[in-house]
Amino acid sequence: MIIRNRVEGEIVYNDGRFAEVEIYGTKGADEGLLLETIQFHVEDTSDTREEFQQRFRVGTWWNISTSTEITPLPADLPETVID
Repeated sequence: MIIRNRVEGEIVYNDGRFAEVEIYGTKGADEGLLLETIQFHVEDTSDTREEFQQRFRVGTWWNISTSTEITPLPADLPETVID
């Protein structure tokens, strides 16, 4: 099963090597809730450090689409207990 979701993210840090984005929910119980903080790196783009900082300026907001794939674990794996 694949679940797709739209969220929003604000660039909160960018030193030209990597940027940090705070991801917020946009609907339902998650609306306005800080869901997670992610990083992405200049190496993941074809930008120079200066271009990367200009394109992903601190304080800008972005629409983000996420996908989560849910699949069963193979039966031979030991059970994991999450507290």
